[in-house]
Formats: sequence, C-alpha cells, structure tokens
Amino acid sequence: MSYQDIFKRYEMKYMLTKEQKELVLQAMAEYMKPDEFGRSTICNIYFDTPDYQLIRRSLEKPVYKEKLRVRSYGKAKEDGTVFVELKKKYKGVVYKRRISTSEKEAMAYLIQGEELSKQSQITDEISYFKQMYQGLQPAVYLSYLSRQEQLWLVEAMEANDCTPSVSQALQMKAESAAGKLTQDSITALMCKEKANQKERLKIPMDRIRKYFPASYTNAQMEEEIVKMCELRYRKRTSRER
Repeated sequence: MSYQDIFKRYEMKYMLTKEQKELVLQAMAEYMKPDEFGRSTICNIYFDTPDYQLIRRSLEKPVYKEKLRVRSYGKAKEDGTVFVELKKKYKGVVYKRRISTSEKEAMAYLIQGEELSKQSQITDEISYFKQMYQGLQPAVYLSYLSRQEQLWLVEAMEANDCTPSVSQALQMKAESAAGKLTQDSITALMCKEKANQKERLKIPMDRIRKYFPASYTNAQMEEEIVKMCELRYRKRTSRER
C-alpha cells in the first residue's frame, strides 16, 4: 500500500468546548471524511540528542525548527507499518517528509545504524539529519487515547470534577494499548482521591503581593505565609495555657 509521504501545511491549534467541537465537525462533514487512521490510537517516539538539543531549541521558539519521530497508528508490532517522519517548521509553515517501513526495520535504522532496504531522497534527508545530530536516541514516547476512550475520560472528569494524575494517565495508556481500557475502568480510576483533588485555599495575588519582596516566587511567599501562621498559632496556644 502506498502512503502520502510529503506534506506542506499550516497547523493551528485551538482549545474548544464540546459544543464548539461538535459545530466544527458538522461544518467539516460536507468537505472531509476520516481516513483509514481516523479512529486509531496514535503513538509517537521522538528522538533527541543526549543533551536534548532538539527540544531545547524548539522551546526557544525559533523561526526554524525540526524534529524526528517514529509514528504508528495503533500499537506498533515488529512487522507492522510505522512512519519515520522528518518534521520541519519555518515561519509558521509545517513541512513533513516521511517513509513507511516496519517497526523492526525503523528501529534498526535509527538506533543500530543499519541501512534501510529501500532508499529515496527522503531517506537521504533523514540520514543527513542523523549525521547532523549525533547520538540520536528515543527521548519521549507520546500517545493518544482513541476518540471513544477520550469521550469516556471527559465524562468521568466532569462527573468527578478532577483531572488524571500522571500515574493514572500512564495506567490508562497501558490498558488502552492492551485493549483493556473500558468506560467502567476509567470511571473507577477517576473516582480515586488524588493529591490534586485535596482541598486548597486560594488567595488572590493582588491581596498579598505587596507584602513580599518583588523577587519572591510563589513558593517563597507560600512558605512565609505558613511560617507566619505557625508563629501566630504558637502565640495563641501559649496564652491559652
């Protein structure tokens, strides 16, 4: 099967409510249709140098930046198809060039330095990228739940007024990859109390900022407030004795 291997596009990202999302989908329906990967769980492995040169460069918001990743639609298998993608962005325009190969061959090429069975202009560009950034290695694994799993998660988040912790997110990813993630398992997981669900006291910054040096961070201000409360508590309890 042949796949598109060259892309040039703008990537604009927006935060939408569920209602806005539905309106966007309705407007798109007349002009677009899901491709064969439309309902897949997308999995990515991003490569970087030992000193994380690529991500550090990206965080500087340069005019030009580039990255290398391996992407699969669904859980990757050794003999399954993955895409080795060279992605570049220049002045807001995204250029992506990719090759399709097996997961086994892709990892042998990127990690062990073996040659690919098929050569092309794009493989030459990826090989040049590897030479430019010495010591490339897997740095970040990023995947997305399926559309149905995301809908279940949003429903559970709204019902429990919370968001998943890192450990919960990792557990859901593992269950999703194993085909065991269900609406019931998401609901049960999100019902568990987490540190980020504990009651918190919020004080508007404009009420307290003037009482601290301008150089103080939020953590330093919090520490000073706790110390003052402890001092006041000790004075009060000593008078009551």
